[in-house]
Amino acid sequence: MLRFLVLKKRGGFGFRDIAKFNLALTGDSLTVVKKIGAKQGDKSNIRAIITDRKSRARCFLSYQFKLIPREANQAAHLMAKEAASYNIDRFWVEEVPASVRQQIIADRWWVDPPN
Repeated sequence: MLRFLVLKKRGGFGFRDIAKFNLALTGDSLTVVKKIGAKQGDKSNIRAIITDRKSRARCFLSYQFKLIPREANQAAHLMAKEAASYNIDRFWVEEVPASVRQQIIADRWWVDPPN
């Protein structure tokens, strides 16, 4: 699940700055994506997570929630694996790690297949 915590100022990028961005939150769990995108409140055992994601999304200029097939989400897995190798929080806003670039190209096929 996406972990986006910009609650403290880090290198000049603070919580207020995220209001300038659009957010596309993707996931490979249909249940979670539906619950986050639902208008009504959630009463499941993951309601704290769902409520948290919804409230954080409202801080952005615009937001949307999308289901991405697990096969098309390998780049996210690689980024999570890379992030786990650091002892500090890292946020990739514009630059993508070199180790993930090729996988992004491969994953793109699922979203935008060649004609």
